[in-house]
Amino acid sequence: MPVSFYCVWCGKKHSVPADTIGVRRTVNGQPQLVGECSKSGNHVYKFIAESKYAAAKKHYGYCD
Repeated sequence: MPVSFYCVWCGKKHSVPADTIGVRRTVNGQPQLVGECSKSGNHVYKFIAESKYAAAKKHYGYCD
């Protein structure tokens, strides 16, 4: 199931395939989903709740 991300470069929302999404934490510890915009090729980020971090990590996997 694709996830919708907002690309700052394009200025639009794009669907990113689930197999290309990873989960990681920011420097200050906030969990986020990381994908790649299919149009511009830039990384796109989506912050998630702390309570959903473990489930997202199991579903998408961890990215560096």
